[in-house]
Amino acid sequence: MEVPSRIQIVEIPVRNRHSAIIKYCTFLSSRGCGELLDDLKSRSQPLHVDSPVVTEQAFKAAEEAVHAAGIRWHDLRDYFHASCMKVGVSQHVIDFMLGHVARKEDHAREMLSREIDYLRKEYRKVDEQF
Repeated sequence: MEVPSRIQIVEIPVRNRHSAIIKYCTFLSSRGCGELLDDLKSRSQPLHVDSPVVTEQAFKAAEEAVHAAGIRWHDLRDYFHASCMKVGVSQHVIDFMLGHVARKEDHAREMLSREIDYLRKEYRKVDEQF
């Protein structure tokens, strides 16, 4: 597993959106990679290519923890954005990793989707905070 690990996100479109499906990626921190490997090793069923990395049960547990802390998911996105800005991650990279919809004339999104090594390098600037 390469650290930080790339996480491919596919967002199901919401009505009245201009694009059909939004695809973007972000990264799992070094600490998160370690926790993910520990979790995958502890699973009782063998893993397959199609095995979910984040199970529905795990997502529900995370959601409960976030709500118990009195925060919203969007607050975590805001924290991520501010943390990236603080260490000098490019705004285009931040927008890409947060899945923000780019303007049609903005070619940065398309370019970034092919530049995984550059994105990983930018994420490493903020990795220690997560």
